[in-house]
Amino acid sequence: MNTPIYQRFTQDSLLDALQDTPVVLIHGSRQCGKTTLAQLIGERHGYHYITLDDDNSLVIEVKKGQGLNDLFSQFEALGITVTSMRNKSNRLEEMFISMVENNLERTGE
Repeated sequence: MNTPIYQRFTQDSLLDALQDTPVVLIHGSRQCGKTTLAQLIGERHGYHYITLDDDNSLVIEVKKGQGLNDLFSQFEALGITVTSMRNKSNRLEEMFISMVENNLERTGE
């Protein structure tokens, strides 16, 4: 079964942004086609696709008022050791800075 690929109205804006910007963040609501758009553009134009999700990360939702000690106790009971606590904004910032630094090294700036 082939799933239809719908026209992406932001495709031209994305391609335009990539003309003079080495890193572009695609941000939007769930299930709106961000990943599909990034992968299609990447395949067609030779760009590298990077996701903030990886196999070594555990994403959790913390309820308002839930303390960190309670959270760590729950992880410990499941045999999970927490080595780092970062949110998506932290990971995005780290990834963006790394990509800019790598681009500056390649261009000699």
